[in-house]
Amino acid sequence: MVIILIGIVFVVVMPRLTGLFSGRKLLGFSRELAGALDYTRSRAVVDGRVYNFHIDLDKQEYWYIAKEDDDKSSSYYSYREDEEEKKPRKRKIPEGMTISRLKLKTRAVDRYKPVIRFYPRGNSNGAEIYLETEQGDKVVIKVKPYTGKSAVEVVE
Repeated sequence: MVIILIGIVFVVVMPRLTGLFSGRKLLGFSRELAGALDYTRSRAVVDGRVYNFHIDLDKQEYWYIAKEDDDKSSSYYSYREDEEEKKPRKRKIPEGMTISRLKLKTRAVDRYKPVIRFYPRGNSNGAEIYLETEQGDKVVIKVKPYTGKSAVEVVE
């Protein structure tokens, strides 16, 4: 009888615990993504160059690259061997999470894809990145246009 009660409690409590963990993972990843945005901003300031932060909604991945490297005639995916160190390091969105929407304050388009652009003075074109889990947890990362800094907000 005790084993049956433990099984019933386990079946009732487990889905709630899974939702709790997915919310924590989403919050952790959103802070990681905000950190990557802030890092890109700081690279733009330190290097004195424009940096583009790309988000591929179809492949659910993101990366950053300096604007001058971005404008070369070769694509992101094909590089000469001597330019291998300039190849952007792409990162995947974790399983169970998706970037549902990318809203730009000032539309910056690079090769017909929207990008978040960071300028040498620390400002950006501004953006809102909406993340959500399969369980329905939602977070928005806001990149402020005048300061270029990002902030994570939980959406209720």
